[in-house]
Amino acid sequence: ALPISACGLPMFNGKCEINFLAQQRTTAEKAEKMGLVFSKGKQPFYQNNVMSFIGINASGKTTVLKLIVFVMRMLDNEPLNVTGCSDFLDDLERGHEAVFEVWFYTDNDTVNQLRTVIVKENGKLAIKEEILKSKTLTEITGKRKLFEFDDCEVSLSRDNNAEFLLEDVSVMVAFNKRVGKSIAFRDMLKYTNENQLSISEDCPPELIAFFDPSVEYLKIKRVGKDTGICLKFKEKEEVVLRQLSELNRYLSSGTIKGINTFLNAVKTFENGGYLVIDE
Repeated sequence: ALPISACGLPMFNGKCEINFLAQQRTTAEKAEKMGLVFSKGKQPFYQNNVMSFIGINASGKTTVLKLIVFVMRMLDNEPLNVTGCSDFLDDLERGHEAVFEVWFYTDNDTVNQLRTVIVKENGKLAIKEEILKSKTLTEITGKRKLFEFDDCEVSLSRDNNAEFLLEDVSVMVAFNKRVGKSIAFRDMLKYTNENQLSISEDCPPELIAFFDPSVEYLKIKRVGKDTGICLKFKEKEEVVLRQLSELNRYLSSGTIKGINTFLNAVKTFENGGYLVIDE
C-alpha cells in the first residue's frame, strides 16, 4: 500500500490519511535504511521501513492500526465481516457511507487506485460501490502525478463483477487472481489484550535467554497428532505442557509478548511485507 485515505468513519473527524511513502528528502546514506518501492527514470520512490503512531491513551492509535489492517485484509481478498478488526465501523449508521481510497504498487510496473464505498445493512458491512484504476510508471512524471487518476479509465468495477462477488468481498479478488499476487503482512493486534505465546517450533535459545535468563530451553515436541510444550528452567526438572496458554503460569507477560514480537519480526524480515504491532 502507498497512501490510505478514508472518510465518513464514525470515530474520525473528517478524513483520515496515512501515507507510507517517504516525504522527506532522501540522501544516499538514508536510502540504505529505507525500502525502495520503485524507480521512475532517475527518480526513486522510497518507503519508510518503520512508522510509529504516538499519543496519549484513548487518542485513537489502536483504531488507526485497525484501519490499516482492515484495508490490507480487504486488499488480500478477505470478507469485511470476518477481518476481526472492523469494529471501528461498528457505529456506522444506516444510510451513511465510509469511503476508502487506497493507492498501491504492483511489480508489473503499475500503480493502482482502489475506491471502495462501504455501508452497513442489517448489522453487516457491505460494499456499495467500487472501482479500480491502473496506470503504468511511464505515465508518472512526479510524486504529485503518482496519485492523480482522474484521467485514467476504470480497469475493474463492482458493476461488472457483482454476480461473482459476495457483498462484503472486494473486486481485489479478481485483480489479485489476474496478477498472481497477495499482500504479505503479520497482524499482532490480537495480542494487545491477549497474553498467549504463538509458537509452532522451538524458540531460539538466544531469544528465550534474552527475555528470561533462568530458562534453559523452550521446545515444541510432536508425537503423532499430539503436541507437547517442553519448558526447562536451569537446575530444575523439565515441565511438559499440553497447551500454549499454560505457559502463562511460568513465563512473564513481558517474556511472552517479547518472544511473539521478535519471532514475527524475524519472519517478516525473511519473507518481506508488513508487521503491525500495537503497544
